[in-house]
Amino acid sequence: MLNIIEKINQVILLVAGLLVIFTIGKELIDKLKPSRPYESPKVAIEQPTNNEETIKEKVETNFLLELKGVYLFSLESETIDPTQARYADTRVAEFRMPSSSYARDQMINIIFLKEDGSKTVLLDKDALIGEFKPARFESNEMGDIFGSNIYHIATDDTNNDGYLSEKDMFSIYISNYDGSDLRKLISNVSRSFVLKDNILIIRTGTKYNSKFYTYNLLENSLIELDTSTQLTEQSKQVTNIQ
Repeated sequence: MLNIIEKINQVILLVAGLLVIFTIGKELIDKLKPSRPYESPKVAIEQPTNNEETIKEKVETNFLLELKGVYLFSLESETIDPTQARYADTRVAEFRMPSSSYARDQMINIIFLKEDGSKTVLLDKDALIGEFKPARFESNEMGDIFGSNIYHIATDDTNNDGYLSEKDMFSIYISNYDGSDLRKLISNVSRSFVLKDNILIIRTGTKYNSKFYTYNLLENSLIELDTSTQLTEQSKQVTNIQ
């Protein structure tokens, strides 16, 4: 009986040892594997040929959030047909719950569906929505009040590589919380965030050649900020004295 117990213990120890070796070996192999470089989201622009009327897009519908009784759904696809317009009869198909971020990969449009069944499609023609910030009506840990939705959208293949991606020029748009009254604020945007209640700060241009603007939602005013670092003659004199 003791011999049987000893043999069983030996087998258990052997199996445990093999599991440890397998786990360590797998971790080492994973570390030695070359990491795949990050690829930013991009959408291929495919125009129909003479033999095709339209491009058959594979569009996925995902639920984003509910905002004051309006349900928001993102449309996502790897391709768009810039010759085709999207109308309010666009179907809301089966959907899955999103991650916590609203910066969805390959988001090409947004549907706003009200409880009474009425619907608004954000863009007449699909484009790449690189960033989406829903309106906020109460200050909380996520930030200050801003009564409109904010979007970073690339509509044109500005670098002519056949895709809409982060390498193209984005413009900043805003709309009402239900997707209505979409309007463009400014082009060539690299970043934006809510500075304080209903005040948006916007950065345009490139890394080494940037301009900054504030946008006041209540006054509908866009003001460029003077961030020039060039010294005036008066400031040069003060610097020399010091």
